[in-house]
Amino acid sequence: MSRRLLLVDDHPGTGKAFASALRDWSITHVGDADTARLLLEDEGPWNVVFLDVHLGGEIDGLELLQERAGEHPETTFSLLTGDGSPDIVETARRLGASYMRKPVDVGVLRAWLAQLDDPPSAPAEAPSPRAAIGAEEVATARARALVRFAEERGLTTTQRDVLRLAIEGHTRTQIAKALGVTLSTYQKHVRAIRDRTGMRLMQCALKVLREPLE
Repeated sequence: MSRRLLLVDDHPGTGKAFASALRDWSITHVGDADTARLLLEDEGPWNVVFLDVHLGGEIDGLELLQERAGEHPETTFSLLTGDGSPDIVETARRLGASYMRKPVDVGVLRAWLAQLDDPPSAPAEAPSPRAAIGAEEVATARARALVRFAEERGLTTTQRDVLRLAIEGHTRTQIAKALGVTLSTYQKHVRAIRDRTGMRLMQCALKVLREPLE
């Protein structure tokens, strides 16, 4: 039985590249998050899901990852991004996903998929500048950045908690449980954050993460 891959990307060329390079995979390519939601819920399980960070529509790839990753532990998620900023990479890792730069290198793609069946030992990573500062200092600086962001945009205490938990890498189900609310109420808070800030939830999270450390 062929392995199943869901590609969520609004560029037709990406789908053609994946189909040409991965003939031994069963690939489904969709261009929007709403269709991807339905496929994740009704057509699973999927072995791998690739999400373009910058999707058009109501939510982008980061938000779809934050919303769904924890609900599909059998699936490996990876973000597709053209900029590869440290904050996007860090957010992906917090949510248990990997990332791949666009345009996708076919050789890298094949090698990455191959190692899912036989994962190598993780290579040692050079410490980032933020890591050198110390975990406690980073946490304190981010907490201050979150407070500033929330105050400047008039977020309520609950809305700030939603954003804080998203920054920490929690899924929508985990956030709703932590706040003691239903998913429907959680979505109302997310919409309120968007109304007040003009940004999606994970865009807000990235903005806070990009605040300079004091």
